[in-house]
Amino acid sequence: MNPPLVNYRKKIRSAIILNALVFPGSGQCSIGAKAKGIFFIIMASIFLIIPIYIYIADFSNALYSVESIAKQPFSLAKALDTFRQAWRNGQNVIILSVIALGITWGFAIIDSILDFYQYKSKEKK
Repeated sequence: MNPPLVNYRKKIRSAIILNALVFPGSGQCSIGAKAKGIFFIIMASIFLIIPIYIYIADFSNALYSVESIAKQPFSLAKALDTFRQAWRNGQNVIILSVIALGITWGFAIIDSILDFYQYKSKEKK
């Protein structure tokens, strides 16, 4: 076994763990595949930020409409209704974004695993 390949194999193992537990693309960046890593990080960030932004925007719109219509003090029932209304307004985009985030995360892990097996086969040669 070549020592550089053994070290690279260890790096790929840690890349798989980084991708699985930290954030998609962090593993690719750690093994030197910066372009792939940045791509995965950007895609995951987009799919993470979109549902948060949509939910907050829908919540603030719902909160504003509830507060302006009813000039009564804010109650727990109104708060829960506002959360439900915000969810109903943006649920399709939020669900699709979360699914896309999961797919991106999965592809990042699979890419690291494929790199692992690719270099494992190079070790045998």
